[in-house]
Amino acid sequence: MLRPDQNRLNYGELLAPPATYHLDFAIGTTYSLDLDALVGATMALGLSAETDTNLIKNPVCLLEALKKTADKIALFCEAGQIHMPGNVTELYILLEKMVFSVALSGTKKNRHASFHPKFWLIRYKNDNGEIMYRVVVLSRNLTFDRSWDVTYYMDAYPSNEEQIENYPVCDFVRYLAKKWLSKDDCANEKRNRIYRICRELPMFKFEPTDYFTNFEFMPNNIPKYSGRDSENESGKYRIEETSLFQESFNELLVLSPFLSNGILKELQKKNGHMNSQRYRLFTRKESLTKLNPEDCSSFDIYCLKDRVVQGEDLLGEEKLENEDNQTSSEEETRSKIQKQDLHAKLYFSRKGADTRLYLGSLNASENGINNNIEFLICLKDRMKYHNLKMDDLCNQFFNGDENNPENPFEKVEIATINKQDKDESNDLEFVVKTLCRGGNKAVVDNNGNDYDCTLYFDETMLKIALNRLREIGGKATIRPLFAKVPEKELASDIKFSKLALLDLSVFYVLTVRNESGTVRRVVEIETDNLPENREDEIIKKVLNNKDCFYRYIAFLLGDDSVIGMLEVNSLQLDHNGTGKNSETFLPALYEKMLETAATHPEKLREIGSLLAVLNNGKSESDFTDGTYELFKQMYETFQKAVE
Repeated sequence: MLRPDQNRLNYGELLAPPATYHLDFAIGTTYSLDLDALVGATMALGLSAETDTNLIKNPVCLLEALKKTADKIALFCEAGQIHMPGNVTELYILLEKMVFSVALSGTKKNRHASFHPKFWLIRYKNDNGEIMYRVVVLSRNLTFDRSWDVTYYMDAYPSNEEQIENYPVCDFVRYLAKKWLSKDDCANEKRNRIYRICRELPMFKFEPTDYFTNFEFMPNNIPKYSGRDSENESGKYRIEETSLFQESFNELLVLSPFLSNGILKELQKKNGHMNSQRYRLFTRKESLTKLNPEDCSSFDIYCLKDRVVQGEDLLGEEKLENEDNQTSSEEETRSKIQKQDLHAKLYFSRKGADTRLYLGSLNASENGINNNIEFLICLKDRMKYHNLKMDDLCNQFFNGDENNPENPFEKVEIATINKQDKDESNDLEFVVKTLCRGGNKAVVDNNGNDYDCTLYFDETMLKIALNRLREIGGKATIRPLFAKVPEKELASDIKFSKLALLDLSVFYVLTVRNESGTVRRVVEIETDNLPENREDEIIKKVLNNKDCFYRYIAFLLGDDSVIGMLEVNSLQLDHNGTGKNSETFLPALYEKMLETAATHPEKLREIGSLLAVLNNGKSESDFTDGTYELFKQMYETFQKAVE
């Protein structure tokens, strides 16, 4: 179940529709977000393709995946935690419809609460109109981080009885739609879709898998609603009020990369009167530097061995020593090296014969429990059924016996861990989070041939951020994500001039730096007067030759046989550029369109919309080989035939 060397789950496979089903709507959450990883998720959801496939590098496939899923995905992330993509392309403008940043208010300790859940609720549908749901609860963000994570998923099918166990999920996604979706038409439609899901989901039954006989969904710090259709709050979901923090146990295992003294002390104290108490803690070594030994004295503590954490670094050194730089430079090799520490969050408890496994996004930290929005699932069982014990889990982590030389973990003592200096990157992150919590705005002005974009920052939050920058000797700059223009230093209003149409976006690059380091993030800023024709311009830019044009037609028709026809005729399509060779392909394509008109007429409407886009403002230089005109004539003939 949790053997790191065997029980692996592929993120893309978790999202991809089951056989015969397709994506109808998906609601996702993550703390940090890599836009490239989100593109991979759209491939899995929309095209059922692997997230690491080379299709991501194909602009035609990428265009189809993003267009196909833009209105069907609502992804919520922590404001200020969108990472810079490795390959910035204007196609990522289509991600604007999917991404919604969440900026929670500060806490009493002058810190920022975080939006921290990692979760998906996906509605699939087949051609017969049958519906199924999938819920995925993770500790993993939607990034390319290579740390060790854990996930669990279940599918749900229609039930004749109402499933009250689903109410916490309904309340969680209802809160997201009500509080964090914007007010534009696209977001309003998504809000309505989510509300409809909230009304429908209680009539679907989830079935737990593996060792478990029952389950409980556990959101943290979000409102409870008095009924499925009511928006009135009736209290909050609080993890500290659940069994994990209210009951005492005979056995307790805590796996958490980040810790707080108070939480471990509370868990230790609560179980002090129980007989046969056993405590085990799996965490990161750097987290132990902040703990008081007496607050976790009952725990046996384990961390990943250095050779595991630094495994890529060691392999990178070998690569550099054994290669003559034939495939990559030293700088490129080192830039790809990542540590592989723990990032999973998991809690196991046993009280008598009752066992529970909690997993999700929750760290054993004060902020996680008291301030952050989190999401867990509690999986329940009784030992007499499946005999799930703490030793079973530990043996899976240890790859056998604890003394096994292949055990990736080692037992450690807090006294042997060196204290670390203050992490000054936290100051830079504080500046980013502060700026993202202001009512920032941007306004676009059309100058005829180009555009100006002026940013206006919230005066209160800007003042706090600038004061902290002065304290740490830092500065902050910003620029539009897609514009190749110099960064400008942070101020109450900043103007970027002479921007092209595809330079405009709600995404901006915020860079905060001082002598200790640099933090660079993509931030969302509400931007008024964005031209409505940006998407059309992207389509024209991608479909700028006959091969791309016909491949996109094939995607719209949604049949691999069309791709096969393209490959057979590839030499004819690419041979001499006259366009006449395309005529041998058109009769077969015409026949395929007739078939599609009878089975999926909506796909033909998409082709008509595409031709309207390409025809609008089309220049004489586009498709000079006659491809567009040939297909347009065939399509018009086809339209008359089907009428």
